[in-house]
Amino acid sequence: MASEFDKEKRKASKKITMVYAGLSEADNPAHYACGRLQEVFKELGLTVEYKDLSKDDNEEVILAMTGSAGVVIALTVEWYGIGYLLQKLLDDCHFYKKSGAFDEIPLFSIVFSRDGFEKEAAIYLETAWQLLGGSLGQQITAIFANSADLAGNFEAIQVIEKRAEQYFRYGLHQSYQLPQSLTADKVLGQTKPVEEMITPEQSAETARQQKEQAHIQSLSDKLKAKLEEKTKAEYQTLPELLMQKYSGYTDQEYQLQILIIDKPAANTTVLIKKSGIFAAYGQEDVPVTISATEETIRQILAGKISFQRAFMTGEMTAKGELTVLYKLDDFFTTNR
Repeated sequence: MASEFDKEKRKASKKITMVYAGLSEADNPAHYACGRLQEVFKELGLTVEYKDLSKDDNEEVILAMTGSAGVVIALTVEWYGIGYLLQKLLDDCHFYKKSGAFDEIPLFSIVFSRDGFEKEAAIYLETAWQLLGGSLGQQITAIFANSADLAGNFEAIQVIEKRAEQYFRYGLHQSYQLPQSLTADKVLGQTKPVEEMITPEQSAETARQQKEQAHIQSLSDKLKAKLEEKTKAEYQTLPELLMQKYSGYTDQEYQLQILIIDKPAANTTVLIKKSGIFAAYGQEDVPVTISATEETIRQILAGKISFQRAFMTGEMTAKGELTVLYKLDDFFTTNR
């Protein structure tokens, strides 16, 4: 089966495998979210293959995932953990890890809960996916008692649809293309091949123009890449940026509260563990709290200033175990 995994062919397939890992589709917020995602993906020109772990065989699900450009896994936590259906699937996926079956496939994880523990389940799921060789694309976590609560929440629906677009652009590295007609193989009114009618002078001029166009295109591509990177950084939420820019490692656990003084709704909690980093909107009582404007935090994550410099210049204040500030620069040191 290892020889069947063609990464480039997989990326070009524009196929998404959507895995629903809930116990029941009835009145399940995760199932409703899957429906919204399917609509957005189809509008973007993607093919969506839907799989239900309570109905489909794991081998069929794995075969679909390994042939996809991206994978969506959605579940609603009923109590604690990811549930036996998803755990069994991940256990079965482990047998294909050595063959590179899941290498570089970006995961879009949707983890809802009715009472709590959705964050813990999301961390477990994403850690398992990375251990399989996959990459992380987008994540949505939230608490909804039922599908009606989600369906009636307009802002929540907007977040789901926006994350789907972000996953398409940055996770799958795709862009929407307007439909085009087929290029004509013949030139109207010509009885001879075009090549036979071109003079040496015209050929030289054409070569010069092509070289010039190639140079212009190269400059345009570089500028476009810089603009897209800047747009991507501005477009991403603060929790997403923190998780993307993290490049450190630790044997200890650190909890950090980031208070955004000019935008309280963007207050973010951060958990740094041996397995990686997790960040989400919210406010909790933790050992370390830092306060700054959103622009200051984004400048730090962009590598323009350090945590320590921002603290020394007064752009950022902190309370609690201040020694953690020195470690934060190590965790994000590769960005400078």
